[in-house]
Amino acid sequence: MSVIFTWACFLLWISSSTAENTPDVVVTCFNSEDCVLPCTFQPGRNETVEWFRQDALLYRFDRNSSKESFNPDQLAERASISPQQISDGNATLILRRSDPKDRGTYRCHVQTSEGRHKAKVILKVE
Repeated sequence: MSVIFTWACFLLWISSSTAENTPDVVVTCFNSEDCVLPCTFQPGRNETVEWFRQDALLYRFDRNSSKESFNPDQLAERASISPQQISDGNATLILRRSDPKDRGTYRCHVQTSEGRHKAKVILKVE
């Protein structure tokens, strides 16, 4: 009986620890095309969304202050997110006119009243 209980606790721990993270997504775009970097999450209230490229902050949205900001040194003129869709659990980043220098790892971090979500997108531009 204790072995079954131990396994059940282990499986519950694994499912709860992986619930806030999604597997890595690889997105491949062609040079000069628009790229869609997905980030979906369980909708909640008081959303805070942050997008990073490598470790540099690209974008931040805070529902409490209704502030949206892009890092001017990082894709600001070519990147967009729809704050209206954030309420629906969608923080997808659209990168216009992709360039090979955009290749790399992007991370989406979302905090809501329902919990945290993290997604990693690996962007390839050919």
